[in-house]
Amino acid sequence: MKKGLKTLIGGIVIFILFAFALPVAIIAPMVNSDSEDAPFLVPGEHLVDVENEGKYYLWHEFRTIHDGKSYNRPEELPHGIEFSIKTAEGATLPFVAGGGASSSNGQSSKKSVGYVEISKPETLTISVSGNTEPLVFSFSESIFLKMFGIIMGGILISVIGAFSGIGVTIWGIVKMVRRPKPPALSS
Repeated sequence: MKKGLKTLIGGIVIFILFAFALPVAIIAPMVNSDSEDAPFLVPGEHLVDVENEGKYYLWHEFRTIHDGKSYNRPEELPHGIEFSIKTAEGATLPFVAGGGASSSNGQSSKKSVGYVEISKPETLTISVSGNTEPLVFSFSESIFLKMFGIIMGGILISVIGAFSGIGVTIWGIVKMVRRPKPPALSS
């Protein structure tokens, strides 16, 4: 085998691994992930166990399948719907309406109704009332910052790895084309 060929092949493999395979392996699970908490029907009440502190969104799943039934509702909520989120002690948490977040995959679409800030793990009661046909809602922790961090970390690792692969490839080429020094003539 020609000197430097193994280095050249190794560099190409490293480049492909870091430039293509690693980003796909990092981003694909995030694209396919959805809310951790199961959807529920409203109007009505729903209990949710919150395990971490942070920002939690209430979602209107306006296009989805729930319990074997399809729901294809307008994206905007009907007039007169009321929301409240209470702790186990009965204290009402400040609900920030809106949020503008939305999410969609092949079979469902959802839009944030608003969010609450949770300061400790606890059980919450989500109450949604109003004169409306059944709607599908869900409640989940905000993953924006975590997702942003994973994406940026993946990009950084991919760039460093890809440039390393390019460097190893160039070194392999240099080793292949470099001519050995002729032996010195003795006098």
